[in-house]
Amino acid sequence: DLDLELVRPGFFPAGGGLLRAKVSPWRPSQVVEPYALLERGKPGQHRCHIALAHLDEAILKKEQRVIAERLNWPDQRFVHEDGSAAPGPGNVLDLRLAYENVTLVFTEFGAPGVSGRSLAKSLARQGERALRNGAPVDQHLADQLILPLACTRGGEFVASRLSLHTQTQAEVLNAFAPGTVKLGEGSPRGFPVRVQPLFDA
Repeated sequence: DLDLELVRPGFFPAGGGLLRAKVSPWRPSQVVEPYALLERGKPGQHRCHIALAHLDEAILKKEQRVIAERLNWPDQRFVHEDGSAAPGPGNVLDLRLAYENVTLVFTEFGAPGVSGRSLAKSLARQGERALRNGAPVDQHLADQLILPLACTRGGEFVASRLSLHTQTQAEVLNAFAPGTVKLGEGSPRGFPVRVQPLFDA
């Protein structure tokens, strides 16, 4: 189990953020069946969270307007978070596409010299790609799933793309334990990934 608590937000360059994590040991008995994430399932409540710290609120409104126009979203899908506890100025946008079996999360952090409009456009583009694609696992999450699956009961999932990170992860594991990871051919549904467990149950 993993419990996370954001005690205080922090943004570059001032920093000062504080995240409290409580991690419980994993036990083999906790995972009985191989993991399978092949479809997103029915859509749920999609949301966009926008947080500002010590910046003009006009930035937040401009970012919301850009994303709303690109994704055709009503105001009800936007959540304004209070970042005033941060020691310094900052801005973060968090897009959450919720489905029955998975929630896809895309995040953009503000940076000196980057306009709020550019930030919002970048996040909206990621959202557009994800909404068109339909695969339950984004390319940036795919490589993060492989090792935990190999160390537990194995499993399979469908990724939107196979990034270089994912391919390298598969090559390294297969070098030590041939056949552990199989990367399938792409189709309109995405790229199937199958992982065999490294250890006996």
